[in-house]
Amino acid sequence: WPRARRRLSRAGGRRARRGLLTTMISDMLVSAGKLPPFSAAAADMESPHTLNAVLQEVVYQNEIIILCSDGQPGASAADALNTAMQLRTLGLHHLLLLSDSAASCRAMGRRLPGLACVWSSRLNSTKPQNGGLCVELYWSFAFYFYDLRKHYAARLAVEFGVNVLQTDTDVVWLANPYPALKGAYASQQLVVMQDRPMVNAGVFYAQNVKADDGAAWVMTELSRRCAGRKKEESEKGEVGKLVCHWASRTSEKGG
Repeated sequence: WPRARRRLSRAGGRRARRGLLTTMISDMLVSAGKLPPFSAAAADMESPHTLNAVLQEVVYQNEIIILCSDGQPGASAADALNTAMQLRTLGLHHLLLLSDSAASCRAMGRRLPGLACVWSSRLNSTKPQNGGLCVELYWSFAFYFYDLRKHYAARLAVEFGVNVLQTDTDVVWLANPYPALKGAYASQQLVVMQDRPMVNAGVFYAQNVKADDGAAWVMTELSRRCAGRKKEESEKGEVGKLVCHWASRTSEKGG
């Protein structure tokens, strides 16, 4: 009996430890109720005050999640709200919505109170009038968001050392992703989805990026190329045609 009791005691201890570990994993980086009210709602992200508010009031334990959408009635806004609500249901409130205007942010805020939403005057959300090859052949409103989210993902990760999870709005989040990102992928700086022969940059995670390392170069270069799609000077010659062809292919696939 003493030996049996010891075995039962050890088994009970293991179960208790497993239960504690499961609870710790499920609660990893849960930010619900731990963030201050967002003071820069519907503000221009190009303002230093807005960026500082994001860093101080949205980033949680050096983590942020970003997604993009306009606020017009339709599938885009509905998908974004669905994604945001899924993440918030999981307790992940360190979420920033990048939108196209203050009006869009206000509209999204009415539908989901407490959602941190900003817009950017970095680029005009209407079609540029520069006559560039990419603009004329492949322009769509989505290009504005392709640039915006890559620009700020790179800035937050490279300049400020924030770990960034970027998600498309047509993604279903059934569980907290951080146990995997901080467990199996803890030693990886960039975690991306494979979309052969390339990668799909719609959902990716950047962590522990240093300003002078390879991951920083990848993020900065990706941001530069996304911005270059809309600039005439980057669209000249055969290289420009190849870039535009790649842009059109990824746009068709939602990359």
